Amino acid sequence: GLAKRDVERNNIGSAEELLHECPDALRGWEWHLLKRQPYEAPLVVSTGKVWVYHLACSADGRYLATAGFDTSIQGEVKLRDAPTGKELHTLPGHILAFQPVGGQLATACGEGKVRLWDLKTGKETRQFQTGGQLGQVLFTPDGNAIFASGVGVPPAEWDFDTLKLGTRYYIGTYQHSALAIAPDGKSGASG
Repeated sequence: GLAKRDVERNNIGSAEELLHECPDALRGWEWHLLKRQPYEAPLVVSTGKVWVYHLACSADGRYLATAGFDTSIQGEVKLRDAPTGKELHTLPGHILAFQPVGGQLATACGEGKVRLWDLKTGKETRQFQTGGQLGQVLFTPDGNAIFASGVGVPPAEWDFDTLKLGTRYYIGTYQHSALAIAPDGKSGASG
C-alpha cells in the first residue's frame, strides 16, 4: 500500500519509515522487495526471438521460467536463475507450472504430454499423456497432484506419486484453458 506508493513516487525516506514500522511477523516477500527495490537496478532478461506465453517464478524465488514459441512455432521453456537471469536449461513445452514444494517443474506441449523436470539437474523425471492440446497445467497447493486442461482435455487431476487420475477435486467436465485452485486447496475454478 503506502510504502509501495512512496517507492513508486521515489519518496524513499517515507517508504523506509513505513517499512521500519511494519511488525516482523508481517514482513513477507513484498516487504523485502520494497525494502531493496530503490537500491537495485531492474533485471531485464532477454528472451531472444521467443514469443513468451507463460512466465512463473518458483516458490523459493530461486528460479524463473518462461514458456513460449520460437520462430518455427515450437514450444520452448527456458529455466533461469532468478537473481541473475542466467539460462540454466531449455526444455520442450509452451506452458509450465512450478511445484510449490519438492523442486519440480511441469511443462506441456500441444500433443498433450506433461513432463516433469528436476529443477537442479534439468533432467526429466517422468511424463504422462493427457490426450489433447493443453492450455494449462498447475500443481495443487500441497504439490501432491497436477491438473491439466485444454482443447479436448476437460480439467483432470493426476496424483503426483502414481500419475493416475485423482479424485480429490471436481472442477467440471467441459474443456478449459484457465484453471485455479484456492491456496487452502479446498476449492477450484475453471474457465
